[in-house]
Amino acid sequence: MKKICLLFGVIILLTSSLGVQSVIEGYETEYWALLVGVTEIANNPLLDLPYNKLVIENFRDMLLVSDFWQEDHIKTLIGREATYRNIIGGFKWLDQKADENDVCVFYINTHGGLNGLIVDLPPFDETDGDGDEVLYTWTSGVGLGNLFNRFPDLPRGIPIFGSLPYIHDISDDQLKRLLNKLDAKGVCVIIDSCFSGGFNDYNSSIKKGTRPLNEYPEKAYLNWGRSFAQELHGPGRVILMSCRDSEKSQAACFTYFTIESSQGYADENHDGLCSAEEVFQYAAPLTESWLKEYKNWDQHPQIYDGYPGELLITQGEKPPSIPIPLSETHVGEVNTEQYFLFQCSDPEQHKIRLCVDWDDSTNESTGFFESGEIINISHTWVHEGTYNLWVIAEDEYGAQQYSFGFPLCFPISIVNNEYHHVDQSQMMIYQPEGFYECEITHNIHQAQSFIPTTTSIDQVNIWALSLTDTETSLKVSLRDNLTGDDLVSISKTIPALDMSKKIPEGWTSFDFSAVNVIPGETYYIVCSHEDEASSSVWFYADPDYPGYANPDHDPYTNGQAYISKNGGISWIPHKIYADDFCFATYGYV
Repeated sequence: MKKICLLFGVIILLTSSLGVQSVIEGYETEYWALLVGVTEIANNPLLDLPYNKLVIENFRDMLLVSDFWQEDHIKTLIGREATYRNIIGGFKWLDQKADENDVCVFYINTHGGLNGLIVDLPPFDETDGDGDEVLYTWTSGVGLGNLFNRFPDLPRGIPIFGSLPYIHDISDDQLKRLLNKLDAKGVCVIIDSCFSGGFNDYNSSIKKGTRPLNEYPEKAYLNWGRSFAQELHGPGRVILMSCRDSEKSQAACFTYFTIESSQGYADENHDGLCSAEEVFQYAAPLTESWLKEYKNWDQHPQIYDGYPGELLITQGEKPPSIPIPLSETHVGEVNTEQYFLFQCSDPEQHKIRLCVDWDDSTNESTGFFESGEIINISHTWVHEGTYNLWVIAEDEYGAQQYSFGFPLCFPISIVNNEYHHVDQSQMMIYQPEGFYECEITHNIHQAQSFIPTTTSIDQVNIWALSLTDTETSLKVSLRDNLTGDDLVSISKTIPALDMSKKIPEGWTSFDFSAVNVIPGETYYIVCSHEDEASSSVWFYADPDYPGYANPDHDPYTNGQAYISKNGGISWIPHKIYADDFCFATYGYV
């Protein structure tokens, strides 16, 4: 029986001498995958990649939609599981499963760089004089691997000191040896690393070096990707990399389009199957154009194809469209059922269901509906506040769209009774691209102006999340002048932003004694941190963001967003990201 093993991480290697037809006919081929996502490197918090957990899970779920794949044929190593020892063990697992008729795919998502040694380690195969190329694991920062982080004055000129941390990395030579041990006739390797194309990121590549920073020629980093790919070359292998040698890579962008293409969009010959070569031809130009248009970023994925035909990865199963809301319910009362209408379609006319998270620790899935049919869902909230209604469409085979950031959500404010109402609000939400333009710290304050129609305000709801991995205290103030005194202020704990989760935490309600306000006058909601170590992001609306139907639309016409970078001494309007922040004010009629 033929078998196909897929290994995913930041590297996708494709090796096979079989033709396309011989792999497919009779469905005799088994697929095996090793998916590696390094979310953190021990003792190096600045190198954390928390979103890699979600990337690996999305990749796995996408594969399982195809009949080629079985759950027990996919091994994932995520976070602290992505150790040097476990990755080696993952290859041994592949070796045990694969025979001479197999195809193996390896995907790893991590940082990459140089081993930091002046000399090449055996086998002596480096011609650039800059040592072996490596991929980092969680244990790259454990034990002796953390020696130079704690004691930067150690004598790095002694080769053994540079080689100690190196034993926790996966070198190009070692990865090639691991691949050579596989008996599979087909192997696919995909590398979507922050430095996969030879990024000149000196800090992370130099941390284990034996030479000071100014002694490393820039070409050493620019050649990283080319050297790594050349080392992995072998008969029948296909290597997909997220960028060129001389470029930096926007994290997971290439993988996002790789997932999308594998769902059927890459099927150029319309045979219902997606090959690694087709996947690259679809994902590469989209990665380039998207990053250039929306990020002004140059990135050009690369392919090294030694496979004689096409290596099939999935059966195409395109996901349903994003649900379109047909109702405009933005405010409701507690203990009262709220109704929502949605419509979405499936490109292959398969049945669709909605997977719903109500943002109050409850979630549910509807039954299946025909493509294009209007779907009615309802829910009752029991506490006052603002909630994000998260809705994802899934077809009868499990296919769904994997968003670049968060899925789309539809906010609703719930009040206790008809007399306590939402007076002013801006609840349009976009995936935060400018975290650090909309960041709140001890010195960086953010504000939103508004014009009330009520005579008093006793509650403000804010969607802001901590950026420090743990919950933190946020101070919210109400003012009638940005540089004036607080009319009222209150501090409350807000949850952390967990990039490893598909759906983030929601809004926080700040309740205080009623503050008298003058209808028609301008007031300001000001957010800040009293703790110097705290940091958070205030979510916002930005109609200039790609995909919004009306870029000229003002999300909230009665105010705008402001920023102060000197602790509130002076303020300027936001010009780059946030047109208006996400907020809601409550008061009595």
